[in-house]
Amino acid sequence: MNVNPAQTGAGYDPIVNHTLVGSGPWQCGVVTHNGSGNCSSTDSENPPVGGSYTLTRFGNGLAPASSVSSIYFRSSGNLALWVWSQDNGDITHDFLNYSVAASCFGQPVASTGPCVHFQQGIGANGGPVPVGLSQVSIVNRFVGVNWVAPFNWVSSPPLGIAALPPVLYEGATTLNPASVVGCPNGYDC
Repeated sequence: MNVNPAQTGAGYDPIVNHTLVGSGPWQCGVVTHNGSGNCSSTDSENPPVGGSYTLTRFGNGLAPASSVSSIYFRSSGNLALWVWSQDNGDITHDFLNYSVAASCFGQPVASTGPCVHFQQGIGANGGPVPVGLSQVSIVNRFVGVNWVAPFNWVSSPPLGIAALPPVLYEGATTLNPASVVGCPNGYDC
């Protein structure tokens, strides 16, 4: 990575220069391949007294879990994918889980057996579909990830958190677990 000295000075304005992109839960206007949009009342970094900023949810307008890089990594859609992956942060469990998903690669759609889960739900775009690179990659993405570390969502959850799997909200979309809507409509089927 190379530092651009022009962008390190106190007078550099990331809003005017369309470089306020980031990877957090909020973004400045519509982010395109040309950079960020405008998100202040004066289209600059420091609006005067009475001015304002308007930030947009990072990934706004995209379907839940439809992108690895264009949606906030702690979004509800990504949480739904993590739950669907059946990974839990325990490396032994997650590696075995990944092995099962990988062994299902290309197998025909079934109604029983270990591959059924990976052929439906949010990771399979609803499904049922044969397990492909997308499903195996999702499981691999979450190997070793504990969403609520250092807690365990099942045995010692953080205070006040919903039971696993929760009903999730991503923008105007409600993501229901199978325990609420059954399969194949639940995100975690």
